[in-house]
Amino acid sequence: MNTKMLKHLVDLADGKVDCINVGAFFNRFPKSAATLGDLRILKQLGYISLLAADDDIEEIGVNKKALDYFK
Repeated sequence: MNTKMLKHLVDLADGKVDCINVGAFFNRFPKSAATLGDLRILKQLGYISLLAADDDIEEIGVNKKALDYFK
């Protein structure tokens, strides 16, 4: 699990259960197979929610489990 990525997602959500600015996320973690793989893992573990359309990520939601991880 990529904890640096998870921390950045939580920071972008301002420590709240919320959707983040996808553009700001991909500025820090450029879209690549590795980044998309890490996002899928975080989703499978229940830390984030993803909304994809046309094979592209439209929304990334930070779940409460992600916030609790850094408490």
